[in-house]
Amino acid sequence: MGQYHDIDDILADEELVPAVFLEAVNGVALFEANDTNRVEPRSKVELPFWLASELHLRHATSVTIPPCFGKKTQEEIGADGAHVDLRSRCLYIYELGCKILQL
Repeated sequence: MGQYHDIDDILADEELVPAVFLEAVNGVALFEANDTNRVEPRSKVELPFWLASELHLRHATSVTIPPCFGKKTQEEIGADGAHVDLRSRCLYIYELGCKILQL
């Protein structure tokens, strides 16, 4: 649970994370070209973290690790961590990392 009045916490919740829907969902307007407002199972989307985490807790989506935490970033940190600009990958990388770790 985040801090209610912390602007960094609020903005970290808005970061987009990759998610995969595990089941079909009606009444969701994620795609502009989709007139039915239906998301099929195994649809890959990017959702704000606050929505992806809620859907993950309800077993409707599977949240995957964002690219800013990927293997390439890990290798760069292992090679020379002092010269890796993490903020260029994600503005709220530390806050988002703490939140994803809780999932």
